[in-house]
Amino acid sequence: MRNESEIRAKLDARDIFPAEGIGQHILVDQGVISTFTGQIEHGVNVLEIGAGPGNLTEKIAERAKKVVAVEIDQRFKLLLDEVQTNHPNVEVVYKDAVSLNFGNIVKSGFLQNGWQVASNLPFHISEPFLYKLVDLPIESAVLIVGDQLARKMQIDNPNNPEFSRLSLLTQTFFEPGLISHIGKDSFYPQPRTDAAMIMLTPREKRELERNTGRAILKKLFLTERRNPSVLSVIKASKRTESDTSLMSKTESHRYDRRQTKQELRQMAKSLQYEYGQPENENNYGNRDVEKLGLSSELLSKPFSRFDNQDIRNLAMALTERYGQL
Repeated sequence: MRNESEIRAKLDARDIFPAEGIGQHILVDQGVISTFTGQIEHGVNVLEIGAGPGNLTEKIAERAKKVVAVEIDQRFKLLLDEVQTNHPNVEVVYKDAVSLNFGNIVKSGFLQNGWQVASNLPFHISEPFLYKLVDLPIESAVLIVGDQLARKMQIDNPNNPEFSRLSLLTQTFFEPGLISHIGKDSFYPQPRTDAAMIMLTPREKRELERNTGRAILKKLFLTERRNPSVLSVIKASKRTESDTSLMSKTESHRYDRRQTKQELRQMAKSLQYEYGQPENENNYGNRDVEKLGLSSELLSKPFSRFDNQDIRNLAMALTERYGQL
């Protein structure tokens, strides 16, 4: 069942036509909307990205304790004002989601109710958006993305020729799960491709540390903007898991936030080491690096400059050495 005519009537009355150039494709299929909002836990806080006319926002608000809806296009303001009037638990932030600091939003009220992220994402910002979810203290993210992107996010075998940086990023930090496929006729206006609804569940800190290869990848992604060589990051990584104690999800998220700050401070110091300097017995040495079988050319590159073939080579080496990532 679709409510396209109702949505179009609301938009036409305000002379609004969705801007396909910035990926505005409004979900109008009621069945898909019900499935989407059914993934929202009762009483949770929700960060919604891309509120549009608010037809998803109001359904989410019926289940959530609080909804912070982010929308870049102020043409939707009158419609979103109506949603806020009918649902006082909705707050609208008119900003670009790519530049917005999500951490400043979700840190409030996290311990009391937790947060989920929900979004019918503009397809062209899906990859940079995913980077923003890394290390964000959320329970899960429910996303609608392009079908090709969803497929790449679920690939966990680096031998697959479609395995990419996006695949590695997703598999390192999240457990991805396909909820449903969505035909392009479920949107107004229709996108060029079909879509998919996926659930991303952040991996616990102990899960990242249990697998040494995944722990190395975490450090590579977290230091990517600083452009250290891959060799420097690997040598600054620990040989063994630093904390094997079992933690609840809330404890794990709280611990993650503290540890991430500590790790980044330690990383800044650790990256100063070069070949000729003493090696910390708890960190990787030259022999450990050699066992990975990676070329010196690859090791000398910053991770940010890896192409997809480099990504596959690195992932295969870590998988062969440490098991399934």
